Amino acid sequence: MTKLSWRIKLLGIGAIVTLAIAVFLTLKPSSSIISKLPVNKQNGFTSEVLQFDDVAIQLLDSSHTEKDQTFHFTIENTRNTPLSVSSTSFKIHNQDKTYASETVDFDQERLNPGMKTTVTVTFKMNSEAVLSGQPEMEITRGLFFSNSQQFLLQQK
Repeated sequence: MTKLSWRIKLLGIGAIVTLAIAVFLTLKPSSSIISKLPVNKQNGFTSEVLQFDDVAIQLLDSSHTEKDQTFHFTIENTRNTPLSVSSTSFKIHNQDKTYASETVDFDQERLNPGMKTTVTVTFKMNSEAVLSGQPEMEITRGLFFSNSQQFLLQQK
């Protein structure tokens, strides 16, 4: 009988601890390691159309968290022949530092004449590095005979 009551006590203590953990996780203050900045029009960036030899590129909008900066572009083929846009790279320059993009996701990498695609570019960098100072975006087209353009990132 004492072994049975010991097991029942152990199960009871385990249930109480489990319940306490569940209540704590449910009611704990929302303190996240990665706090998100409010994504609104004041934090977003846009640009005029940048005309390269073969494509037109425009920054449509952006969103920012403490560690991730995401930019959405359109790329349009302005040539009369199909082309690949996969050799497009992105960098941000600010306060004597250069940040290369972490990921570049193309909806389509091959474009026929006149077609557009959407590109999502993510930078792993602190939000202060892009939301303060005078950040510049650099876009480079091509691998061997590359062509680069830079523009100031200005909030909407």
